[in-house]
Amino acid sequence: MSITVLNYMDQALVDRIHSQAAKRAETAKQTTSDDFATVLADSTKAIENNQNTISTNTAVSDTSTVSTGQTAASSASSYTSNELDSIFEEMGVKIHTTKENSAFDSKIHEVIDIVETEEEEKHARIAKSIRNGYEYHGKILLKEMVAGYKYTGGD
Repeated sequence: MSITVLNYMDQALVDRIHSQAAKRAETAKQTTSDDFATVLADSTKAIENNQNTISTNTAVSDTSTVSTGQTAASSASSYTSNELDSIFEEMGVKIHTTKENSAFDSKIHEVIDIVETEEEEKHARIAKSIRNGYEYHGKILLKEMVAGYKYTGGD
């Protein structure tokens, strides 16, 4: 494929992502709090699926198009997640993004990666936030995914 065709395909995909985000945001405004978690999970999955589609489309072309596709992918996912977060905040959804070395709280955090450390004071603390968590009227809709430190004892 030529670069022009791929750029058009990437822009079309970005436009489709923007359109889906707007539709999902409108749907989210009209749902009850019980349905909100489902809408949020669907939106997150759509973002991940669209990123995978962009990566797959660019991987089959020559290397000069890969950077174009990656730029479109990061632009699309960044815009979409920021747009959704903004809409969620307007609706009263609290977004959890924990800073490094903060205390772990199993009510709002889900550890999906372990980072070994020789510093005992970092044990069972947050190494980094991987994906935001969401809370609505005191109810956790989606736990924040984090990497946690594990003390190795200097072994």
